[in-house]
Amino acid sequence: MLEACATNGILPQRELLDAEQVNEAHERVLASQVRSRFIIDPATANQCPPGTRASRGHIV
Repeated sequence: MLEACATNGILPQRELLDAEQVNEAHERVLASQVRSRFIIDPATANQCPPGTRASRGHIV
C-alpha cells in the first residue's frame, strides 16, 4: 500500500495549526470530527497561552 502511494504521489491530508488552536483541535478529535492530520506549527509554540494543552507539553 505504501509503495503504491509513493509511486502515485498520494499524500495524507493535513491541517497546519497554530499552537493557539490545540485545544480546539483536541475537542475535534474527541468529537470524531477530524478528516486530516493535525500538524502544529512549531514557529507558533512560544505563542501558546498558559493553560492550554500545548503549553503543558501535550501533543494532539
